[in-house]
Amino acid sequence: MKKKSQISLFIILGIVVLGLFFFIFLTPNNINSNVVAFEKSTINNYITSCLKQTSEDALFLLGKQGGNINPESYLESNDFRISYLYKNEETNVPSKKKH
Repeated sequence: MKKKSQISLFIILGIVVLGLFFFIFLTPNNINSNVVAFEKSTINNYITSCLKQTSEDALFLLGKQGGNINPESYLESNDFRISYLYKNEETNVPSKKKH
């Protein structure tokens, strides 16, 4: 008796899964009619404005910190770090080699 109930349970689950599959994938696109369509120009404008703001912020910080985003030797100021190249008879000139 247990095998018959297990088989019928699996048959019912299979029918439910097939029904969901047909409902989701084979119905007309009435469900997708409320999806907002983005135009290429809208996305392009958003990306351009984001890149412009980010690059302006980075260049402003770069100028305030003496040409270094993350200076190794610096003096702390309000919102930024001012790098220095010479202090206490020690030269801190960065090399041209990448670390």
